[in-house]
Amino acid sequence: MLKQIYTLSLTVLVALIFAGSIIAQSSSISNVKEVYTGTHTKVQTPAGQNIPIPYDGTLALLFDNGPLVTNPAGGSGGADLSALQSAIGLGTYGFGAQISAGNSVADDFTISGASWNIEELQFFTYQTGSSTTSTINDARIRIWNGAPNAGGTIVFGDLTTNRLSSTSWTNIYRALDTSPSASDRPIMRVVVQFSPALTLGPGTYWVEVSLGGTLASGPWAPPVSIVGQTTTGDALQLTSTGWAAAVDGTYPQGIPFIVLGNSGPPCPVQTPANPTPANNA
Repeated sequence: MLKQIYTLSLTVLVALIFAGSIIAQSSSISNVKEVYTGTHTKVQTPAGQNIPIPYDGTLALLFDNGPLVTNPAGGSGGADLSALQSAIGLGTYGFGAQISAGNSVADDFTISGASWNIEELQFFTYQTGSSTTSTINDARIRIWNGAPNAGGTIVFGDLTTNRLSSTSWTNIYRALDTSPSASDRPIMRVVVQFSPALTLGPGTYWVEVSLGGTLASGPWAPPVSIVGQTTTGDALQLTSTGWAAAVDGTYPQGIPFIVLGNSGPPCPVQTPANPTPANNA
C-alpha cells in the first residue's frame, strides 16, 4: 500500500513539474508574437485598398517602410483598418517589442547619393485592450550600419535611454479581417526626435526599436500590411534567444516606420554678424 502511495505521489510530482515547464515555455513564447488562435470561418472579408501612413508634418519624408492601412475607413467607428488577413493564411497581429521582455524589432533603409539629416523617426505600436489614448511611455532605439544579425555596428543609440518625444493615436485599428470592427488594438504613433539632426551618409542602415507601456499586453509592433500579400519585408526581431527573421508562419514581414528630415550636407551654424549682446560681452 505504501509503495502504491509513493508511486502515485511520484507520478503526480513529475506531472506537475512537466506542466510547470509547459507553462513557462508558453509564457516565454507569448511575448514574441500576438497571434490569432481562434477558428477561421469562410466569410466574406472587406475589400482592401492600401494608403500611405498619414503624415501632415512640415519635415520632408525621406523614407516610409509602410503601408499599414489595408482598409481606409474600414475599421471601428469609421477609423482606418489594418487587417490581419487570415483569408490568405496570416495569423500574427504583431511582434513583441517589449522592453520588459528584452524584445525589439528592426528593419532597414538605404541611403544613396546625398547624406540624410534625420530629424525624426516614427514607429507604430499597440497594447491590446487600450483606449485611443496612448499608453506608450518609453521608446529606445539603436541604429545599425549593416544588419544587426550579420556583423552590423551600432552608429547611434542604446537600449537604456528613453528617447520618446510624443505619442498619439493614428486613427488606425489592428483587427482580424473577419472582425473588422474590433477596437481593442488601436495603433499608436511613437515619435523620436533628434536635435541636432542625426546625419548619416550613404549605406544600408537598420533601425531597431524597443517600447514600453503601462498595460500588461505588449507593446506589439504590427507588421507592414499589404492587401492580398503574405510576404511584406525582411524585418528582424530580437528576443531572449537572439536575432531572428520576423515571420508570420513562414512569411517574412516588414515593420512600418517613417524617416523624416532633409537630404544634403548639414546646415552650417554661423556666428551672427551683429550679435546682441556683442561677442564676449
